[in-house]
Amino acid sequence: MRARVAFFAVALVAVAFLAAVALVAAVFVAVAFLAATVFFAGAVFRAAALRAVPVPTALPPR
Repeated sequence: MRARVAFFAVALVAVAFLAAVALVAAVFVAVAFLAATVFFAGAVFRAAALRAVPVPTALPPR
């Protein structure tokens, strides 16, 4: 009986540890997706802003 209780205690600790690792991984993935979204949205808005306001790269012809 004691062996069974010890086994379930160890199994419970292992499952709790794996759940904590999975939670940390889920938070990491969520932050990575958020960062990628912000980065790509910024790139899109920057490209649109650069396209909307033409910047002369040379003197206009006379």
